[in-house]
Amino acid sequence: MKSHNNLPEELRAFCDQWHSDDGIEARERFRRQKVSIKRNEKRVRQLGKQVRRAIETALTGACSDPVLQNLEVISISPAPDASNLQVVVRQSTGKEQIAENAIQEKLNEIKGFLRSEVGEAITRKRVPELSFSVIPAGRKNDI
Repeated sequence: MKSHNNLPEELRAFCDQWHSDDGIEARERFRRQKVSIKRNEKRVRQLGKQVRRAIETALTGACSDPVLQNLEVISISPAPDASNLQVVVRQSTGKEQIAENAIQEKLNEIKGFLRSEVGEAITRKRVPELSFSVIPAGRKNDI
């Protein structure tokens, strides 16, 4: 990376004020930043897939509650970063429908269990916090 002190005097005459990135080609300036953002996005997507599998497995296999076994995970997104994950679930169609409030309460009761299942499934220093949202059964994935 070039320093602006190494630029010829005729180029300095065209500038009113010097900044730390003057004289640096834009492609060089933003190249590393783009790569790190892409890597971070890939890691967050990979974490979301791992957490989704762990929660789906825990809900269908380890939970004996038929209401929780009837849930499907719609999406997992960072809220606002990967240390907190927003899990959106929906009831499967076909069985009697339970109120979203009742499902939300049951999910909050087993939040610790689900977080421990996620901790076993992923390899991270800290297990992300989980928060749940329940959408109505007939609603499409528009979140």
